[in-house]
Amino acid sequence: MRDGERAEVGAAGVKRKEASASSDSEPAGKKAKKKILPKWRANAIPCEGGEVLRRKKEAVAASMLWRTPDVPGASDVWDSIEVPAEMLELWLERQKAKAEAAAAKKKRKVFKCRVPNSLVEVMITQPYKCVDHNRSQEELAELAVPHRQIYILRKFIDEKKMNYEQTLIDQYATQGYAEDEEEVTDDDDDEDPATLT
Repeated sequence: MRDGERAEVGAAGVKRKEASASSDSEPAGKKAKKKILPKWRANAIPCEGGEVLRRKKEAVAASMLWRTPDVPGASDVWDSIEVPAEMLELWLERQKAKAEAAAAKKKRKVFKCRVPNSLVEVMITQPYKCVDHNRSQEELAELAVPHRQIYILRKFIDEKKMNYEQTLIDQYATQGYAEDEEEVTDDDDDEDPATLT
């Protein structure tokens, strides 16, 4: 034993020597990075995307319609053009095709996460609904064109979000719990967990 070294005793000493020997053999500049996963991924189960993921993507894409300038009817809300709901659906399909083509190059993983029962119960008691969906054609005809246009866009967005919530509610009713699906690409693995939806 040299000066300044202490004698290692027992199994702990052997493990410590093995650990220091293995760290000495690695190059000093290269250390293995430990990947830190978001909290929601700790209990997530890998799976293939299904109905929940499809409806979730539609709901998220529909909610972006308010902020997208090239949506027919969103940015020209105060113009005198009326945009039918079918045109919004067609625009949404085109945007989805563009996004899928861009994402085809990335490696994607899908995870299932359990939704808290209390959240599903809130969805049941207070369904997502911003506008009165039961307006008749006569009532709509009395509204000004910009108001009709906003009504059509808002109803379209609400229906997509309500379909997504209804999928989770149906799971809860049949299984006693609901599982949400989250898609993660290679780029998302490195992101801050707080930015994930």
